[in-house]
Amino acid sequence: MSLGIALFLKSGLGANPLTTFTNGVSLTVNISVGTASQLIMLSLLIVVFALDKSRIGIGTVINGVCVGIFIDMFMKLPLEATHWSIQWILLIVACVLFSMGLGLYVSSNLGEGTVDAFMIIIKNKCHVPIKIARIILDMILVGLGFLLGSNIGIGTIIGMVTTGPIMNQTMKYIKKK
Repeated sequence: MSLGIALFLKSGLGANPLTTFTNGVSLTVNISVGTASQLIMLSLLIVVFALDKSRIGIGTVINGVCVGIFIDMFMKLPLEATHWSIQWILLIVACVLFSMGLGLYVSSNLGEGTVDAFMIIIKNKCHVPIKIARIILDMILVGLGFLLGSNIGIGTIIGMVTTGPIMNQTMKYIKKK
């Protein structure tokens, strides 16, 4: 997941919706994207606990701490999108890695990350498929990220419409195994 997030940012075509929001917080508070991710996830942990504490597990805490650390680590990779073809390759790989990573850890049943717990809460409360819940959540995150000064690009739109379906397929595949 963290590598996917870093590749979204390095593509220069816009980040996935959660990273768009996280990047907006990063720009507003003047901290790294990884640190912003940690602050957001750990702050939202309190809210998720109030809404549905059954969604919280060791995976929630690990996600809240480790994803941010690895985002900052992967941002140091010497990858530069100097040509449009490299930008698109980074974007496609980012979409796949991020979405599959979400599907893998949500399927682990060790507790989701706080934003993903919100997605499951939306799914359960609104009685919609997970891919629809993810798209709703992503639209909210993009709006907030934009308001906080994050750039929105074609990568943001592609990430918004592909994360739910790829994640859903990953979870279905894991469930069959």
